[in-house]
Amino acid sequence: MNNFIKYRKEKEKTDIIYLEKKLGFDIPLMYRVFIETFDVGNGNVIYESFLNPHKNTLVPCVSIVYQLQYSDIEIYFNGFFDTEELINDWENYTKTSKEWNDYGLLRIGDIGMGGGLFLGTKQEMRDKIYLVVWDWDKDYEYIANNIWEYYSGLKVIEDFSNMGKYKYSQLYKNWGEDFWRVREE
Repeated sequence: MNNFIKYRKEKEKTDIIYLEKKLGFDIPLMYRVFIETFDVGNGNVIYESFLNPHKNTLVPCVSIVYQLQYSDIEIYFNGFFDTEELINDWENYTKTSKEWNDYGLLRIGDIGMGGGLFLGTKQEMRDKIYLVVWDWDKDYEYIANNIWEYYSGLKVIEDFSNMGKYKYSQLYKNWGEDFWRVREE
């Protein structure tokens, strides 16, 4: 299994009852177990990072993507919503959206472009994962049977967008560090 998100500490429980009360419906089972297992939230994605020597800050040096099964398209993954982000998105967007009103799709994460990652909540779509890209011709695209299948399909790719003038060949780690450093050439 991928290690893009930390496991939730045993004492840190997700308040599913509070979430379901705010949303007004039961969370599908597979998704419920997922958010009880992982410390989800847009700020909780674990990226390989390097220490930019000029800014003295950690900067992601990879991206996480999901390869659509029947095409060459890779969809960037930015993170899953935590409980508060989910409720905020529900109240400010999803509950009045076409995705919810026409199909019962709940937005559960970001993909780096307009739309998002959605969870089916009704009938035959329940627990399935869908992609919505507002600039595409389709209203939604089925991508996985459940959140676990989607998560296991995520992969890391080299992404030069944050690298500036640095090359991957310049990166190294010191013993015990969880980030890369840049060796000057």
